Amino acid sequence: MKQYRKALFLTALAFVTPVMAADYTYAGMDVMLMDYEETGFPGSFSPKAVMFKWGMRSDTGIGGELRLGGGISDDSQTVMVNSPLFGMTPVNVALEIGTLAGVYITGNLPVNPSLDVYGIAGLTALNAEAKAQSVGGTASATTDGRELSYGAGLRFNAGGNALVTMEYMMLADNDDVQISSLNLGMAVKF
Repeated sequence: MKQYRKALFLTALAFVTPVMAADYTYAGMDVMLMDYEETGFPGSFSPKAVMFKWGMRSDTGIGGELRLGGGISDDSQTVMVNSPLFGMTPVNVALEIGTLAGVYITGNLPVNPSLDVYGIAGLTALNAEAKAQSVGGTASATTDGRELSYGAGLRFNAGGNALVTMEYMMLADNDDVQISSLNLGMAVKF
């Protein structure tokens, strides 16, 4: 629990610092191409989500972001399970991302006037639901979690106030689940 408090404190500090010397604020949207792997499950899922973001960047390169979004397409797989009643039985398992929310700090390094490289770290809250269907019936399970997240990305100034972003995020990495995403986005500076 201490690690979450520390992450929240650092993120709040990141939002206070840019207000004092804000270079710019921005708002936009990312499409997330996710990879979800769970311990004990033979494959991975590739659901998609959309994330709305609002952030600030200071002239020192330190910034902060708030993000909120949810799943837009689920992914499913069929696995073979040995059932005592039916023998080897196909089970269709579908994974759907519910809601995503996050608060992050960013460190930006300008490469040239049109390109920044940045690192991002913070706390992500995620909700997902898995549904299994087979000859024997159906079952579902929901998971809610908060994880320390980190990543890196590129931010292109596309002209005027338009920004284009591409980033890799590790949303969750623990003993039970690993969730990563490639995020492609657009934002507008104001």
